Order: sequence, then structure tokens, then C-alpha cells
Amino acid sequence: MKEKTKICVLLGENFETIEYVVPVDIWRYAKLEVKTVSCTGSLQVRGAKGITILADEHLQDAEVTSDVLFIPGGSGFEILQKNSLVISKIQAYDREKKLIAAICAAPILLFEAGVLQGRRHTAYPCKELPLADHSMPVVWDQHILTGRDPGAVFLFALQLLKILNLHHRLKQIVEGLGLGGIWRLR
Repeated sequence: MKEKTKICVLLGENFETIEYVVPVDIWRYAKLEVKTVSCTGSLQVRGAKGITILADEHLQDAEVTSDVLFIPGGSGFEILQKNSLVISKIQAYDREKKLIAAICAAPILLFEAGVLQGRRHTAYPCKELPLADHSMPVVWDQHILTGRDPGAVFLFALQLLKILNLHHRLKQIVEGLGLGGIWRLR
């Protein structure tokens, strides 16, 4: 992966705050370019715990130019599921074999987009994804990274750095943030 990796984060109302904040913070520590995209009518997107994030741009203006598409979980996935533009963005990243990362309930969107077929994945235990491997906190298959739940968020964020071959930054972050115990669990 190139040195200045770009990550596009899709945010809908009621996103799970910790699943947004921790990965974005870790990835920015790693000097990745992270752009937040609102899937609502406003640049202000309210999370499930009442924290509002100011997005960088609207979904309809976002290009498929980033290297990674990331979708945090939360109950807002039900709204995003009905958004054809969200589904088409996921499909576009899949067609181009770009990295797609989703955690908790967000892998349901990947299922809706038809990109999980024949791929191992994990997600928050739910009836919508009966084939998800709930025993694994993080699963990487081809160009899709999935995380099980908020408890896997640190491991999920660090695994993305490993996938991007940013081992020197990964080591700095693990040591600098005291995440050695979590990273050894992988």
C-alpha cells in the first residue's frame, strides 16, 4: 500500500461512537488520511451516545478515490441499509478490490451489497448474518476486514495497519498507546 493511505469513513445517524472514535484516532496516529462522510442530509452526524461528529463531506459528493472504506456499527445500519448510494459505494470498492472494513452491525451492509458471499467474516451476533464467525473478534478475507463488536475495536484498528503493511507505525502505536497486551491477543 502506498505511503499516504486514504480512508473514507461512512457515518449514519446512531453510529456506535467507540467504533468510530478509536479506529479513526489510531489511524490518524499512524498518519493516515481519514475523511468522514455523512450519509445524512447534514454534515453533523449524531452518534448513538449523543456525540455529534462534523463530517468532512456528504455521501453524494464522495468519490471512490480512497484506499479504504470503513463503516462503524451501531443501530443506524438499518437506515444505511435502505440507502442505495451506500450500497453502491460498497459495491464500487469491492469491484475495485479496495479494502473494505466494517465492525459490529456494519457487516450487514456488506451482506446487503452482496460482497460477503464466499468470504469469511464476523459481526455482532444477529440473525441477519447467520454465517458470521462470532468466535473471532476480527476476520480478514481477501480485501474485507470485519470486526465482531465494540470489544474488538482496538484489535480491529491495529489489524488494518498490519494489512496495510505499516509495521513500523503499528509498532510505534502499540508501544506509544500501551496496547501491547491487546495486540498480543491476536
